[in-house]
Amino acid sequence: MKSLEPPDSHYLIAADGWLGLGNWQEAQSEIEKITSELRMHPDVQEVRWQIQAKAKNWEEAICVAREITQRTPELPFGWVHLAYSLHELRHNADIRIMPRRLASSPEVDPIL
Repeated sequence: MKSLEPPDSHYLIAADGWLGLGNWQEAQSEIEKITSELRMHPDVQEVRWQIQAKAKNWEEAICVAREITQRTPELPFGWVHLAYSLHELRHNADIRIMPRRLASSPEVDPIL
């Protein structure tokens, strides 16, 4: 996928920086400045998930992780984030069926 261009790339870097400082609210403010069409970019989605995780908003974290796995199933971080979010909500039965979903997805490298 195409990389983000300024100013959107700057907003993403700023959001990541705020997360590094432990301030998910400011990170969210920076993400909201990114052009709406580019908010589905995998790099933006990754930071969006990190924001939700830091806020302990696990329902929304699951939604973001599912978006990642649906749009870019070949990227492992979406699956890892989905499993972690489900675990945090004690949805362990859903985690157990994830390997079957991965195995049946033609876009996913079977080595994962």
